[in-house]
Amino acid sequence: MHDRSDAESEARRVLGGFAQEADRSRAMTEQGSGPADGPAEHEDELDHEELVAHGREVMERRIATITDAVNREAVDSGWAPAMERQLSEGLVARGPHGARLISAVCKTTLCIADVEHPPGDDGMGYVNWLTVFGMSRGYFVRHSPTSSTGARTMAYLARDGHSLPPVEPRSPARTR
Repeated sequence: MHDRSDAESEARRVLGGFAQEADRSRAMTEQGSGPADGPAEHEDELDHEELVAHGREVMERRIATITDAVNREAVDSGWAPAMERQLSEGLVARGPHGARLISAVCKTTLCIADVEHPPGDDGMGYVNWLTVFGMSRGYFVRHSPTSSTGARTMAYLARDGHSLPPVEPRSPARTR
C-alpha cells in the first residue's frame, strides 16, 4: 500500500518472484480485459506440449508488459490510495472466504494485487475477480500452492476508462 515509500520496489519484488513461477501457473482472462494474444498461427499443427509452451510464453509476455507499464507510471495520489483500499475492502466483502491481500500497488491507470488463498484452497474455483475488486478490466494469473505458500492469484487491473497495455507480438515470427 502507499503508506510505504518503497511501493515500486515491493511491486517489482512480488512480480519478479511470480514471473519465475509462471510455468506452474494458469492465466485467467476476465471479461473486459481486451484482446488476448491468440494461439500460434498453426495451432492445429502443434502438439500439447507446444500449446502449453505457447500459452506460458503469452502469459509471461503479458505479465512483463503490464509490469513494465506499472513501473513507468507515476502515482496518482488522488486515486491510487483510494483504489488500494477498495481492492482490500472488496476482497474482504466479496472474495473467497479466508483469502487475504498480500499487497496492492496502484499507480495512475494500473493496479497489481497479490491475493493468497487459504490453506486447502487450490485457487481453482471460479471467482469473478472483477466483481470482487469493483473493476471492469483485468488479467488474472493463478499460482499453484508450494510447500511454503498457499495458492495465489495475481490481479493486473486497469482503471475504469483505461485498458491494460497491449502485448507486442513476439519477434521474429515463429515458423514451423
